[in-house]
Amino acid sequence: MGYIVDLFNDIVQEVEDERNKGLFLQIMQQLQNKMLPARNDLKWNNNYKDIKTNFIEKFKDYGLRIKEVIRAYKINNQKISDIMKEISETLLIKFDKKRKVDSEKFRAMQYEEWDTIKQKLLEKRDKIKNLIIDNFETLKTVSDSFEKISKHKEDAKDEMTKRIREEWPNYIKNIDSDLLSALSASMQRSMEELEKAVCGDRSKKEPKVFLKISNLWKPDEMKITFQPNVASVKKDLEGVMNEVTNFQEHVLQLSHDALLCFEERSQKKFQKNESINHSLNRVLCKISDEVDRVSRKFIFYVNELREDKINISFKDKYNKFKFSSKDSTTEAKKEMLRQEKYQDLLGYENQIETIHKDFGEIDPTYKIHFIEVNNSELKKKLLNEVLEIRGNVKGLIRNKFMSHIQGIVNLLQGIKDEFKESVEYTTNTQDRSVLEKFKFKRKRLGELRTQKNDYSELYDNYH
Repeated sequence: MGYIVDLFNDIVQEVEDERNKGLFLQIMQQLQNKMLPARNDLKWNNNYKDIKTNFIEKFKDYGLRIKEVIRAYKINNQKISDIMKEISETLLIKFDKKRKVDSEKFRAMQYEEWDTIKQKLLEKRDKIKNLIIDNFETLKTVSDSFEKISKHKEDAKDEMTKRIREEWPNYIKNIDSDLLSALSASMQRSMEELEKAVCGDRSKKEPKVFLKISNLWKPDEMKITFQPNVASVKKDLEGVMNEVTNFQEHVLQLSHDALLCFEERSQKKFQKNESINHSLNRVLCKISDEVDRVSRKFIFYVNELREDKINISFKDKYNKFKFSSKDSTTEAKKEMLRQEKYQDLLGYENQIETIHKDFGEIDPTYKIHFIEVNNSELKKKLLNEVLEIRGNVKGLIRNKFMSHIQGIVNLLQGIKDEFKESVEYTTNTQDRSVLEKFKFKRKRLGELRTQKNDYSELYDNYH
């Protein structure tokens, strides 16, 4: 009798900490009923040794079978718990640790990663489903075993199977609840990782850069463009956050209509509970606020860059110095510029030198929290642009200088010829008017020499 009681108590202890006790209530009830003859009917003396031995053996076989079933059931449940843990630790956000990417590439990376994750989640769900089916089949074997030692075999078996069927939806509901909790944990962890990337770690003042925006220069329009623009960055991040905070929709519930064959007729998706929804929205709002703040700082930086480093008048004032074979106005521009005064060209040159210096001081990269603004291509093209314009201005100065020099040479040659004629004439005559004309030409020659020296100095400065 002591052995039977100990075995019964062991089984009770196995079931005691089980969340889905309802699955075992009928089993325990039938097992308890099987103990009644041991307490009420059997005589525990040597006269009934064979009967007692037979009863004990049957009860032992059944009791051990129940213990084996319970343990197999628990092993499967532990496997299900392990799978749930793997799901809860799944990170739905992927970062490229080797390089910075633009927001469009970042979003594309996430969709590529999500395709892989969805496939893995489907596989994990199928594993859970198979373990659930195995548990159902395992529990059914208890009623088959009980049939062997029951006086009312069919009734007892049917009652036990019926009880398992009745409790089965609760069992599945609990697993669905665990699966939703695991998915929610994964979503929460992923959003917190994105929050850390955007807003920074609590232990650090600034987040690490993981996105980039490239500033580009369009020579034809002479303006700055951004790839991507800040609005696209915000839109891409919002798209990622929306997908992460609703990722549970990609997994179907295990609940079903046909409880035994597991035909999922309803195809019902998981819905977030109020608690997880509130928690995710809190993180989402924090990230969105930070993205808005960074967007404002980016716009401020760009305006500052345009005003301080990239002279806005650069477009209108110096576009006339841009020559292109494709531009039908190029010849007209050149003709107009030939009328420019030397001092005006000198002023343009000085201003261009200042602009060139400003362009050279543009930072190749500029960090705004989690975004890196890449100015390298912009800087390179701007410098090339201003060098081209400076070269055109110098070319105009050289041409103008050579034209003036040639004019001086021609004038000097003419004066020389006139001097020669005047000298010959004055040798033969004492005409006073010729002498006066000679003095005037000599004075004019001195003025031209001074002008030549001025042009030479100008040429030396810009050659």
